[in-house]
Amino acid sequence: MAGRALRDAQTVASVPIIATRRHALLSEVAVGVLIAGALTFFFARTKADPDLWGHLRFGLDSLATGHVVRPDTYSYVTGDQQWVNHEWLAEALTAVAYTFAGASGLIALKILLLLLVAAIVYAHLRHSDVAAGGAALLLVPLFATLLPWTGSLRPQLFSYLGFAVILSILIRAEKSSTRWLWWAPPVFGLWVNLHGGFLAGLAFVLLWAALHVVFGWRPVTRRWQPVSLRAIGPALAVTIFATLMNPYGMDLLVFLQTAFTPRSEIAEWHPLHPIAAEGIGYVVMLVLSTIGFVRSRRRPRPALVALLIAAALLPLTARRHLPLFGIAWALIAGEHIANAWPRLLAGSSTRSPRRSAWVLPLAIGLAALAIATPRMKAIEVDGGFFPVRAVELIKESGIEGRLAVAFDWGEYALWHLSPGLKVSVDGRRETVYSDAVYAESVDFIYGTGDWDRLLRRGADVVLVSRQFPVYNLMKLEPGWSLVYEDDVAARLSAIAGGQPHGPDTTTHTFR
Repeated sequence: MAGRALRDAQTVASVPIIATRRHALLSEVAVGVLIAGALTFFFARTKADPDLWGHLRFGLDSLATGHVVRPDTYSYVTGDQQWVNHEWLAEALTAVAYTFAGASGLIALKILLLLLVAAIVYAHLRHSDVAAGGAALLLVPLFATLLPWTGSLRPQLFSYLGFAVILSILIRAEKSSTRWLWWAPPVFGLWVNLHGGFLAGLAFVLLWAALHVVFGWRPVTRRWQPVSLRAIGPALAVTIFATLMNPYGMDLLVFLQTAFTPRSEIAEWHPLHPIAAEGIGYVVMLVLSTIGFVRSRRRPRPALVALLIAAALLPLTARRHLPLFGIAWALIAGEHIANAWPRLLAGSSTRSPRRSAWVLPLAIGLAALAIATPRMKAIEVDGGFFPVRAVELIKESGIEGRLAVAFDWGEYALWHLSPGLKVSVDGRRETVYSDAVYAESVDFIYGTGDWDRLLRRGADVVLVSRQFPVYNLMKLEPGWSLVYEDDVAARLSAIAGGQPHGPDTTTHTFR
């Protein structure tokens, strides 16, 4: 009797524990759905950027041939020269997504990459004993840094994911064991074929290693002392070697020195302006992280603080690096910010949630997913920017030959008009075109210097924006006839014919 009574008492006592665990699991799931719903809601809307068309075309080429296509067959000024496609794997994955589900597949791929970034940061914060709600709130500034740069599917998204993975590895190596560094080589083996941003990740790995060789934090003794290269050297050597696992070997690393070339004509390569909206957000995040480090009861690790400072400097060199700072901010400063405001953000991961706490976030997350789903059916093509109607008419005419075109329209043209027409320039820039050829294209568009030199290369058709000086110059150029124009573009040909059509500046979709 006594034994049975004891078992009954144990069973009764276990019921609240099981219920608590069930509610905790439901809360985690609900917060996960909320994060996924919010992310999908804000990021599902996708617009075509000038490079989308090239990424798709080159990725489909790789799928069709089964290998990386090296000769350039799309431009008539390069002479089928070999080119370094440092984003070939990202383009192949993009092409796979497009092959299976069209534009919806491209949007789904974009959302998936962003969800993986969010999942890595969220899991890290929960592992650092930040409450589920607090971890979700800390994702908001990160999403804010990503939003301006994720309106379209770009290979940079793979670098955001790679950077989050590498920082997570470094944090684990910092807090527990340097054996975590052995996860870095396979990451870089993939990343080097996805996007040139792997250089940033490699720089952070080497910076972390240098700091530890000089100062070295030993987790076991909790004292600063030099770390032997034998502890981290082999993993670092294999990591560096992994960057050679690409179709071009060392040539890729030599080529990517162009990543440090100033691009003053491209807005995203400008330094971050502190007065702009993104600059104000950047300053607020810096202030929050500083307060977090000062007020946190957890001792900040100098090596990780140094990595955050390095990440904070990146946007000051180019605005496009702001998402990298956002990722570093969430992973490194997030737990300290939560610890500094325990009532708002922190809390034990074992705290018992209210039984109905999961209902509201789950409902909001599901509603956001339902609202966002229709946005994933098509990619918007801005008819006020792209020469939609002009290209349609060229395609219908079946013209073949050489097309002199603006830099931003090159990949749109080669997607729709190749192989019949080869372009004078496109968004691949230094991967294919020499500095002299690129300067020649700029002179042509702006009507500067020897602006008609590009015409003397044997162009058959010219497609230009009406907003640039070349439009008026071409109308005065002997031997060229205006065939078509609308509010966006003008097409001229060395062969007269055709009649102008009305403007078409509406928003189109790509499915």
